[in-house]
Amino acid sequence: MNKILMKELTRTIFGSIGFVPSNMGKLGISTDKHLTSEEIRVTMESEEENIYSIWAGKIVQDQSELIILSTAIICDEYCEFNAVYKIDNSYIHGIKTSYYDNDEIPNLFLYKKDDRWNNLNIYNQLLSTAGFIKIADLGNEFEVVKEIDAELLKSLHQLIEI
Repeated sequence: MNKILMKELTRTIFGSIGFVPSNMGKLGISTDKHLTSEEIRVTMESEEENIYSIWAGKIVQDQSELIILSTAIICDEYCEFNAVYKIDNSYIHGIKTSYYDNDEIPNLFLYKKDDRWNNLNIYNQLLSTAGFIKIADLGNEFEVVKEIDAELLKSLHQLIEI
């Protein structure tokens, strides 16, 4: 997979949900109303443990439900976004991208089957990206998630460790 294309696809999805370094807290699910009480602990390379917030949103349309959890790991010169999402009873998908840190953090597009992360094929990467673009273009607003799905939360923790 072309690394430049992968970076663009993952950043496009994060942009469509409001996770862009310059707009954090202003758009999509990065706003305070989507901030959950859940937190995620991350041990940095320096062995320092930091705690980061988790945001959640959902869209219900045509009897389908999309739920997404995301976190932003932001330091002085480092910014990494991780998100997991699920549509109805399909596989959990995970995406990861970074800003300011050229190659250290991979841009990933994965799905989870049998508790293992697998690479998502290009066709489904493009479909997922197009779906998130459509949500943003139609102006669909994410609803607040009142109860966090335990499997999604566990998957977000696992994705950060990759």
